[in-house]
Amino acid sequence: MMKYVTYMEFPAFYYISSLIRFAGEGIFIKGALMGLFMVIFLAGCLNDNDMAFTGESQNWSAWYEVSHTIDDNHTNTLTLTYEGDDPAHVGFVKYKYAAAPREGSGETELSGRREIVHQSGGNGAIPLKDSIIEVTVEWNGHKEELKLSANKK
Repeated sequence: MMKYVTYMEFPAFYYISSLIRFAGEGIFIKGALMGLFMVIFLAGCLNDNDMAFTGESQNWSAWYEVSHTIDDNHTNTLTLTYEGDDPAHVGFVKYKYAAAPREGSGETELSGRREIVHQSGGNGAIPLKDSIIEVTVEWNGHKEELKLSANKK
């Protein structure tokens, strides 16, 4: 004897048949697209693991940001901003930073701009949120050290 399956025994069948029934009217498609858009949008906004470290000295301010990407990688961005009066006369700038376990350095000509941006990335270890990132900037015989502390984004 053959037994028939009822909606009460398998509620998923009822749900699927309802979706199919409403698809013809366009209600389901609009709702599904709106729901999908909201999930994607909110997923991009809810990354609690991103961190920013900030600090300043007499002539420089610095921002070090760790941003996580979708595929478990991260990008590290160090932005140095000259806060002095005349960026045109700063000239050649040499900098280095230590953000355990990462270190980096660079050299560039400021040439009238105020910002220097250094980017790196990967999928390895990142600084802990209570780390202090040490940055050294040298230019025209001057040298300043900055200590950056974390601010949760």
